[in-house]
Amino acid sequence: FLLWFYQFKETFFSNTDHYLRNDYDDTFLEKMLVAINNSQLFTPSEKANLLFKYRKHYHESFLDKLTIPNEGLLAIIALSVDDDFSISLIVRLLKNGYRSRSEISRLVDRLEEKEFSKLFSQKSATLNLSNGQQAEMFLSALQQAYFIKKWSLREEGKYHVLCCSEDDFKNFDSE
Repeated sequence: FLLWFYQFKETFFSNTDHYLRNDYDDTFLEKMLVAINNSQLFTPSEKANLLFKYRKHYHESFLDKLTIPNEGLLAIIALSVDDDFSISLIVRLLKNGYRSRSEISRLVDRLEEKEFSKLFSQKSATLNLSNGQQAEMFLSALQQAYFIKKWSLREEGKYHVLCCSEDDFKNFDSE
């Protein structure tokens, strides 16, 4: 299948639902997404488009099983308007060692939850966040990547964060 998809990319991408049997078999869809993702025949953008398009058809842990380069993760995030999905991918980028402060700041600015934007523009911030589990996962990843110095839960949904300035980040990055 993979070679045919590659040789006839225009036809394949014009009707991926049909060729990936989207309406019939999630197992086949996942196997094809894995094969396409692992293949050198498709561009990172093409892979990202497919993974994003079919994100509702697989469990979030499915992406964890895939080796997706940072370029691919950035491409998927660029397509997303779902904060939960985007944040999980940003956390993955950080865990992969991605440290472009300007790019992470840009990605955070795109989130619907505007409270997170304070992290890159203030010395300290109080964030009022409704999804505590997601917030704590994200803040922990940002702290481990030295994008913030520390954070604490003040009360339910309210977090105090000591942010890193650009100079602080450069000092951490050079250590």
